[in-house]
Amino acid sequence: MTLTFKINKIANWFLIIVFAGACYLPLIKTIVTPTAAISETEKRRLAKAPNLEPNRESIESFPGQFELYFKDHFGFRDLFVFLNSYVSVKWLGVSPLSSVILGKNGWLYWNKNRLSDDFRGANPMTSLELEQWKNSFEDKQEWMASKGIAYIAGIAPEKQTIYPEFLPDHLQKHRGITRLMQLETYLLKNSTFRLIDWKTPFLSERENHQIYYKTDTHWNFRGGLAAYQAMMTDISALFPGMVARSRSFFHERIIADHEGGDLAVIMGLQTIFREDQPIFQPRFLCGRRWKYDLPLAARGSYAMGCKTEKLKAVVFRDSYFNFILPFLSEHFGEIIYIWEQYNHEIASQLIQAIGPDIVIEEILERFLGYDVVDRNGLNQIQDELAASRFNRSRLVYARYDQKSGIPFTPVNDVMTVSNQSGLVFKSTGEDPQLMLPDCIPDSARSLFLKIRITSPSDTVLQIFYRTRGETRFIEAHSVKKAMEKGYNELVLQIPATDYAGPLRIDPGKTPGNYILHSMEIRGMDFNNQQHG
Repeated sequence: MTLTFKINKIANWFLIIVFAGACYLPLIKTIVTPTAAISETEKRRLAKAPNLEPNRESIESFPGQFELYFKDHFGFRDLFVFLNSYVSVKWLGVSPLSSVILGKNGWLYWNKNRLSDDFRGANPMTSLELEQWKNSFEDKQEWMASKGIAYIAGIAPEKQTIYPEFLPDHLQKHRGITRLMQLETYLLKNSTFRLIDWKTPFLSERENHQIYYKTDTHWNFRGGLAAYQAMMTDISALFPGMVARSRSFFHERIIADHEGGDLAVIMGLQTIFREDQPIFQPRFLCGRRWKYDLPLAARGSYAMGCKTEKLKAVVFRDSYFNFILPFLSEHFGEIIYIWEQYNHEIASQLIQAIGPDIVIEEILERFLGYDVVDRNGLNQIQDELAASRFNRSRLVYARYDQKSGIPFTPVNDVMTVSNQSGLVFKSTGEDPQLMLPDCIPDSARSLFLKIRITSPSDTVLQIFYRTRGETRFIEAHSVKKAMEKGYNELVLQIPATDYAGPLRIDPGKTPGNYILHSMEIRGMDFNNQQHG
């Protein structure tokens, strides 16, 4: 056997071993490695191992579920993710993930939630969306004020809003009007409500300091300090005794060459993309943190505060607020932080429990790409405010009483008869329905109805409305009001901002005679911006 033959044989065996190892080592590692629940790299929950049960549904779904599980827990997966990302970024100059944009000079940008479209002005708000956002802020402010509580809100700017120059050229060339720009302009022209102005101080502060991380979606503690000082301008106007602490009150310390932030992490390149992290240390620290459990808060809650202070606050926030709360907490005796957007049920619970002096809401700019959250909660607010708003309304769309006539059209389970007291609805079943005349213009918004009615029993009155494009009435687009047996005076608000008449009234859920004494419809005209 020649030396060359031996070398070739050894080489062949080596290749066989390497090939077998490449094929089977990941599988072996998959089997012996404990199953992880969360991907630290991708910041998401991994697929669970599927259960195979002796039924058709389980058998049919098992292959797809197992494929997802195997992909998420494949041996050496993080290593392969790293190698793919490293080659893509360092050799090819492209992002390995559609969710991350490679910017200039080592800057990384988040690219989900249609942020690229928004930057280019390709996802503008409609006039109705703008009106809905305006109403949500105004409604919360008015509801809080009725309870003696202040309310402020701010939109946390995305990194590309403050540092657009490090985006790729193809995005910079097509910069447009963002949804935040639209909303700011709309509120300035059509509302007395003002958002916390974070953009102006940020654009000024960035000239002197880097206030966002290059490798992370968030602002850093320099940005957090600027955001805190801007917020305190609004808070000081409400509580003059509160004054923001200056930058000189804090000592800035730098953690040099730290591993990269969340955008680098999801690519698996946190050890490659590194940057300095600023930390602020106050001259003295009064605040402390303690547990405050709120079962309704899905992402958790806790309390902070300084025992020498008296005022209390509630904050609805996201992760950006982590860089504000160390500064803000020093000004309050108790401040509850809830990691989610405004939730009216939680707010109501905390108002009863601690009686806050102020409620603060921080919303991330990317969430303006979606509908207003907690629609049910906002409907509850509008229901509570309906009576006072009806009394302030200047536009009267319709008024029905015994003198003017009540021209309702029976639709189902009901007959109408006039008498000296009003219009009698003779309900013959459990679902009486009547249509109102279509006398309300399409430009009408925020309709308020005041109804005086006598009921034969304890029941529920329901008003159905339609929005544009709908051809039928649906349960989701209705408002209800409980009635007691006898005389009732009810005030309701139609929450739709794209109302399309006519209305339908279901006077009750039980047979009997309902006497409608009067009904008046007032509201706000969207075109003329006359607020009711």
